[in-house]
Amino acid sequence: EREAREREEALKEEGLVLGGRLSEASGALYEAQSQLEALKSVKADMEVKLRVLEGDLQSLRMSKERLAEDYEGQVSSVRRQLNECQTDLESCRGEVRECRQEVEVWKEKHGGCESKVKALLTETKKLLASLAEEERTQEVLTNHAKQLQARITEDEASLKLAEQERRKA
Repeated sequence: EREAREREEALKEEGLVLGGRLSEASGALYEAQSQLEALKSVKADMEVKLRVLEGDLQSLRMSKERLAEDYEGQVSSVRRQLNECQTDLESCRGEVRECRQEVEVWKEKHGGCESKVKALLTETKKLLASLAEEERTQEVLTNHAKQLQARITEDEASLKLAEQERRKA
């Protein structure tokens, strides 16, 4: 009878440990999922801003080419178009500032990904490359979430087994 009580106590302790691990794993999974959703949101925002910036950049390039072709004899037209380019450039800079502010807000909410956010800021000129980095980050978080889910499933099975052992005892 003493042995049965000791075994029951050991099973209870194991159940508590497994319950704690399960709770910890669930919390980590929730955090990973939250970060993944936040990254997806930031990625979507960056993609929209990238398309806008690419459009503005294309517009600037076209304006520059037109200015080069029409320069002789159209100095006043060139100056007007140059002013338009300046306005477009200021607009782009404003959008980049807004993007940086959004990233700062995101960093405050999700400090665990600060290095990734810094990479996005320093690679603004290479937004396509930074989007690829975001996709790799999402893949890592997805894999992490899968690992945590597998761990939760394993812990739940261990918990059920411990419960069955306790009932048998």
